[in-house]
Amino acid sequence: MSAPAWLEAGIVELPTPLQALLAAVCLLARSAAAAEVFVPVWAAYPSIGFGERDALPTLRGDVVDRLVGRDRVVGWPMVFPQLVAESARYGLRELDRLLAVAERAQGLVAKMDRRSRLPDAVDAVLLYPVLTPKALAAQLKVAPQTGTALLRQLHAAGLVREVTGRGSFRAFAV
Repeated sequence: MSAPAWLEAGIVELPTPLQALLAAVCLLARSAAAAEVFVPVWAAYPSIGFGERDALPTLRGDVVDRLVGRDRVVGWPMVFPQLVAESARYGLRELDRLLAVAERAQGLVAKMDRRSRLPDAVDAVLLYPVLTPKALAAQLKVAPQTGTALLRQLHAAGLVREVTGRGSFRAFAV
């Protein structure tokens, strides 16, 4: 693990754990193995314990108890793989959710005319975390009113939800 080694190497007088983690991320990004995929360790928020702001993440007590038993200290070499595993589980849950929405959208899109922009709108809402009617219109190269109508249709079908809670300048997400 790069982060603990960098901390112990004494490269700087007082390295912080976050500096060590940043160096590890930079090393991973430069290597050919991680050039295509970046591990979203911070997506493992449910497993992360709450500690010092400038410290490396730790695991919650119940996670530590499950892994190694009660009242045991867990080092970073054991924490990191747990965070990667939790991130992978979170990613799989999110992928399952998006696939379910895509399957429901197929039924809606199957009834549409070939010239309909609804299939493209479905692709856009699955691709981007949040879309406004104006952003959808720009993405599809259609009029803003068309973007609004497409999002209204997706909202009526239950494929997207309005996330701003406002009547104007609205944004939608899956």
